[in-house]
Amino acid sequence: MGDMLSDVEIPLLDLTAPDPVKDYRIALSLLSKVLPYLHIFVPGHGHLGYGAREFQRRLDADMEYLDALEEGRICRDPRLEVPWLHSVHDTQWHHLHGHVQPD
Repeated sequence: MGDMLSDVEIPLLDLTAPDPVKDYRIALSLLSKVLPYLHIFVPGHGHLGYGAREFQRRLDADMEYLDALEEGRICRDPRLEVPWLHSVHDTQWHHLHGHVQPD
């Protein structure tokens, strides 16, 4: 699984898994258990996160991305403005839905 809770990258799914979206959601759920104890968090890529509010904001962004991807809705995540991430998104979309997402 790719960098969780990144402010610059969308969720990067393990497309070899039987249910990559479910796996990512489970991992986010496990991470959310540290929320009461959190002061600073460090994603693999992106900026340091400070406090529970920022953690929740990033968690919500990742969950919204997963919801849109899974439901087949067009995703307006600002992280998709980066060309290589948009390409990864298209690959993930195609894996889940069998076709490229319409713009």
